[in-house]
Amino acid sequence: MTTQVLPNRSAQVDYSRLPRAVVLAAGISAIINTAIFVVGSALDLFPETVIIPAANQPMTVAPVIFATVFGVVAGAVVYAVLGRVVARPVQVFRILGIVVLVLSFGSPFSIPDAPAGMIAALLVMHIVAGAAAIGVLTTQAAKP
Repeated sequence: MTTQVLPNRSAQVDYSRLPRAVVLAAGISAIINTAIFVVGSALDLFPETVIIPAANQPMTVAPVIFATVFGVVAGAVVYAVLGRVVARPVQVFRILGIVVLVLSFGSPFSIPDAPAGMIAALLVMHIVAGAAAIGVLTTQAAKP
């Protein structure tokens, strides 16, 4: 019986394509999350009586865009660092990204007096940003 050792063909970070991928992921998720916020606001899912503790004001579109873009950029920084320190950065980033996404689900539940519809909309926004960051970065900024 012969054992064949296959070469390590795990994907690596393509740093030349990373900036474009970050802009794409941030743009896609910011546009979708803005649309979710606008529709949610029209449906009164984001009441002005609910104060967001970190902002000390009701939810508006500006913090939605900022938080979305910030999250994607932070994810890209982690992805870039992983590319330098681990053997399989794409696989590790996908796993880590999913773990961080799930942990981020606690944030909407920490808003005092937030109605269920608002929490649901915020959870969907987290999924959008996480999916865009994980999906776009690991496909558009990876090389075999």
